[in-house]
Amino acid sequence: MIDSISLANTASYSQTPQVLKELKCINYIFGANGTGKTTISRVIANYREYPACTVAWKDNTPLDSFVYNSDYVNRNFNQSVEIPGVFTLGQDSIELERKITELKNNLETARKDKARLLITLKGNDNTNGKTNELAQVQEAFRKACWNSKLSFGELPNEVFRGFHSDSKRFVKEVLHRHDNNDDTVVESFEHLKEQAEKLFSNELNAFPLIRNLQNKKVLGHENNSVLQIIIVGRQDINIASMIEHLDNYGWVNTGRHYFEQNNGICPFCQQKTTDQFRREMEKYFDEQSENNKRLIEELRVQYERDATLLVEELDDFLSLSSDFLDKEQLRQVTERVKLKLDKNSSIISKKQDHPHQRFELDSLERELGEIESILETTNNEISAHNDIVHNVDEKRMEIKSKAWRLVTHELGAKIDDHLESVNDLESAISSLNKKISEKDHEIRNITQDIQILEQQVTGVDSTVTEINELLLSLGFNGFKLKVAGNSNAYKIVRNDGQDAKETLSEGEKAFVTFLYFHQSLKGSHSPDGTTSDRVVVFDDPVSSLDADILFIVCRLIKGSIEEAVHNTGNIKQVFVLTHNIYFHKEVTFDQNRGVKNKRNSETFWIVRKLQSISEVEYYEYNPIRSSYELLWSEIKGDKINSLTIRNTMRRILEYYFKMLGSTNLKDLPGKFEGQDKMICNSLISWLQSGSHDAGEDLYVSTTDSEIQRNKVVFQQIFVKTGHEAHYQMMMRET
Repeated sequence: MIDSISLANTASYSQTPQVLKELKCINYIFGANGTGKTTISRVIANYREYPACTVAWKDNTPLDSFVYNSDYVNRNFNQSVEIPGVFTLGQDSIELERKITELKNNLETARKDKARLLITLKGNDNTNGKTNELAQVQEAFRKACWNSKLSFGELPNEVFRGFHSDSKRFVKEVLHRHDNNDDTVVESFEHLKEQAEKLFSNELNAFPLIRNLQNKKVLGHENNSVLQIIIVGRQDINIASMIEHLDNYGWVNTGRHYFEQNNGICPFCQQKTTDQFRREMEKYFDEQSENNKRLIEELRVQYERDATLLVEELDDFLSLSSDFLDKEQLRQVTERVKLKLDKNSSIISKKQDHPHQRFELDSLERELGEIESILETTNNEISAHNDIVHNVDEKRMEIKSKAWRLVTHELGAKIDDHLESVNDLESAISSLNKKISEKDHEIRNITQDIQILEQQVTGVDSTVTEINELLLSLGFNGFKLKVAGNSNAYKIVRNDGQDAKETLSEGEKAFVTFLYFHQSLKGSHSPDGTTSDRVVVFDDPVSSLDADILFIVCRLIKGSIEEAVHNTGNIKQVFVLTHNIYFHKEVTFDQNRGVKNKRNSETFWIVRKLQSISEVEYYEYNPIRSSYELLWSEIKGDKINSLTIRNTMRRILEYYFKMLGSTNLKDLPGKFEGQDKMICNSLISWLQSGSHDAGEDLYVSTTDSEIQRNKVVFQQIFVKTGHEAHYQMMMRET
């Protein structure tokens, strides 16, 4: 059954699609000649020939289309003498028909099973189902992967080169890398970023190593034994006790040199000394003590020299331009070294002043060890950097691998969930496809069995018999159908056997054409397919028929409608298209349905042509009640045809005032002034000219403003003639 029809870019339908949707078992379409009804029937008959139009089938299962329209008439009655035969089941085929019916029920069950499987697989209109669920899972994972990739945006572009604009390719690579991951430790993003920036830098050069620390001689002075020696003069001298008491050995020793230069006069008190004092001074500062004092002085000089060299070397290190050297750490250690060097120089000076005391220098071993460690670390980093420079291609591949490892590590849980979901869904889809394939095989087998049984039909004779009996019962005794020789075709002949096809009247041709079509609904033009499910379209089937025949045609069509509604035969859906109001009212009549009661099995549509463009409009209830009411609906509607609006007004005035109102409108124009009087006079003159002259088909293009003015005058005609209540009733109800 057809769910919807979309019409676009075909005949009088524009590029904007007109859609008949939510179609039911029975569908009534009303429209004037030339509005686009036949185009609808042609699309149903051969929808594949109209690429801009679409026909959506329920459960994606197309049915055979049987379409009665002008094309059908021309194809079967205007091209050759013989008419294709209709194969039907004969009267003696009750058991055969029972078997076919049973197989058809099995076929319908198989098709429904397949439809349910397809819904589970693809959903309704491909909006859900397992395939759509799989697509959603894959899309969600694609977005997750892409967001993860974007979070690595601070890495150089070369790391993910080739994946920046193709998210699907990126996802594929993520899954590939995930499958090939090992237990290598994942590095932090910051470290990875630092490495990548170095590797993909445009200024990637090798650097020389920093020399080791050279000036470490200060360490050799720290354990000099002279600092621990107690240097004192002879203790058996009178002045010894005084010097030791005052602890002024250095002071006295310094002054002794001035004493010798001052010819025996004390440099401190400026008094003449005795020879005894001179001898005691010389004895107190003997040769041994003098030698030790020289050692202390040598220590001071050497320490200051070596300290100066060490400081200069450390300052040289600090002045180096190297991104690998931690200068801040080196600067801090250097400051500590300088402080200790100054302190040790002071200690040596104190030893000179107080040779009888023991002193110990602060060791620089720890600080110099730290400096050597800093230099070693720096050289290690330089060596690692130089190794990268010398093996840059290999290292770049390695950093890319690390980046992918970090991506897959961060997506680890999502990847596992994704793979599990995809595996489950793909298994379900595979199972559904297998079951659908099995159903297709079952459907083919049942269809073949039906075709084999259908080939046992009696042939085309029963169609001839039924049509001829119906023709006789209705008084058509001047011609009949006859099987053409030994062929599976018919001829229309007179009673004397002469060909009658070219001499039939339009009414006779129309009626026999319809009877032939109606009979074909019971069978097929080939031995098989006589029991296939079908959609039937009746497009203006009552043209050129008188009232009696129209009633018969209507009864036959209603029989097809009943078959479709109650599902008692092959007909599953019916479309009735017409411009004849009487026929429409007759074929839609249902004594059990009131005006506002609708059937769940039917839809109503009107096709209009506005400004040469066809449009379809859905109605919840039957919109056609009478031709007079239809004219009012055109006046009331928002979509007004500017070509026919005044003709429509004239028809309403003619019908109401001449047939019903019995009002003389001769003096009516005098009640208007100006342009309104001209409009009224135009309408009245048309009216008085009669309903069957050229004005019947007069089309005049009217602007929007003129349309509104005409509608005002039209309303005032009812007001000024005392029929305003009728105007208000019709405008309200239609």
